[in-house]
Amino acid sequence: MKDQLKEADLEPDISPFMYYIDCFFELSTCRSSMSISPIPFTSIAEFATIYNVDDFEEFLYLMRRLDSVFIEHHDKEEKKNATKPNPS
Repeated sequence: MKDQLKEADLEPDISPFMYYIDCFFELSTCRSSMSISPIPFTSIAEFATIYNVDDFEEFLYLMRRLDSVFIEHHDKEEKKNATKPNPS
């Protein structure tokens, strides 16, 4: 019994959100520069039109939320790496 995982220790089931995650990764290719910048609104709107997204407001909110978390994580990693001593 001691070796059994608790429910809270299991990875969450993200399968219901895979559609949005896949859309986000596709939209991530539309960033305007080589650095990490927000995905342009026009790219999200065009994607939603091409793929007939039912609820654009919800889709936009989710893409913006995913994008902000992604950028925040990237910025933290960049700062962490900038403070590491240079091995050479």
